[in-house]
Amino acid sequence: MASDRHARAPLFEALVRHAQAARGWFHVPGHRGGPGFDPRARHWFAPLLRLDVTELPGLDDLHQPEGVIADAQTLAAEAFGAEETFFLVGGSTVGNLAMVWATCRSGDKILIQRNSHKSVFHAVRLAGAIPVLLAPRYAARWDVPVGVDADLLDRALREHPDAKAVLVTNPTYYGMAVDLAPLAAVAHARGVPLLVDEAHGAHFAFTPGAPPTALASGADAVVQSAHKTLGAMTMGAYLHVQGNRVDRRRLREALRMLQTSSPSYPVLASLDLARRHAVRHGHAAFARAAELARRLRERVNRLEGLSAPDPARPEPDWAALDPLKVLVHLEPKLRRAGGTGYAVADHLARAGVYVELADPVNVLLLLTAGTETAEVERVEQALAAWAQALLSRAPADGRSDALDRLPPPVYPPVSVVSAPPEGAQPMAVPLEAALGLVSAEMIVPYPPGVPAVLPGERFGAETVAYLRAVRDGGGRVQGAADPTLATVRVWPNA
Repeated sequence: MASDRHARAPLFEALVRHAQAARGWFHVPGHRGGPGFDPRARHWFAPLLRLDVTELPGLDDLHQPEGVIADAQTLAAEAFGAEETFFLVGGSTVGNLAMVWATCRSGDKILIQRNSHKSVFHAVRLAGAIPVLLAPRYAARWDVPVGVDADLLDRALREHPDAKAVLVTNPTYYGMAVDLAPLAAVAHARGVPLLVDEAHGAHFAFTPGAPPTALASGADAVVQSAHKTLGAMTMGAYLHVQGNRVDRRRLREALRMLQTSSPSYPVLASLDLARRHAVRHGHAAFARAAELARRLRERVNRLEGLSAPDPARPEPDWAALDPLKVLVHLEPKLRRAGGTGYAVADHLARAGVYVELADPVNVLLLLTAGTETAEVERVEQALAAWAQALLSRAPADGRSDALDRLPPPVYPPVSVVSAPPEGAQPMAVPLEAALGLVSAEMIVPYPPGVPAVLPGERFGAETVAYLRAVRDGGGRVQGAADPTLATVRVWPNA
């Protein structure tokens, strides 16, 4: 691609020209570029407020782009290898909603990777579609679910030949990726589009050693969170499309309904700039970040009681690992001493270091093009101090601990979530008493935002154990009527 084309940022440049030319502000938003903003906080927001405008002459319209927004989206499509790219101001969430709505109507079946983000399940509910769940592989060494393989997808499509779409998550929040090309081949052989939630892989096209992108692997529609690993502002995301298996007219209709009619121009401009920076400087910047991640991973693996998977060492549960993610895993020795991922995250926060994710047995660190060497050294020192202090206080013979080993989730390979009993009213029961009962709510540890149990699924022993570990370790959940997880809601007699 011509680098001079990608030196441009047409939307951002138009906003700057407007800010420099404006002499009268008689339109929304009410802060009027600054004068109407809270004066005590204005200095924090001042430069951005001048760009926070509305659909004015020369600034185009996200819902009918024909000018600078259209130009910016065209450049993004070229940069990421799509036929068409849509800017999203509601994060990958709105992209997932739109992909499902564009491919499924009420009563249609859609095959979904079970460890997908909650927004995927919300999308299915809004569309009135029927989710057919595909059980992911489970990496027991690291206590995390991964992805689905082509054999399972082929089986599911044979069992449900009327499915209208397949939606998978790749990479996972933890950075594990499967080979998408065989999945695309299986789906396309049956005339079904492959939709990919690639929220955590927007940087793959520009990062040495990263897994192949979903678009390069043959996916039909792909959502990427540009704010997660590129330089866009929070809520900025891309929706890429290629081929003719996804109805683009219906996709545009979905985006017009689902996205705000007052989109944030600073967020839109940041998507334009994230593309420019990634194309012009991303390869060098992400190579540097990957090297910092490699060094941190190497140091973590030298610490007693901690370990980290290495992208350079293939493992059977995934095809590739995001080189910018460092998964810090607590070995049984630390768990028996009382260590949890939540405790690690709390310790690091007290040292001024904030992590991307914590769960009962892991902490996830994300490096980006902006990560500095001093930050990596700081987190290494804090991790070493925490592990050493915990081990020094532990009894010599260790102690029994529920987190010594988390039981892997048990899902049927292919399943359809059952509807609630007609006329039944949900009831609250203690979490420990929910074993074998059918959940009446979606309980989502957040992050990573993957439901531990869906409405209509039965509580298995492993789900109860996992939720107890989240609760007792200090994790947070969304969707539960009782966020403390002392009780959960179930369907009686189901």
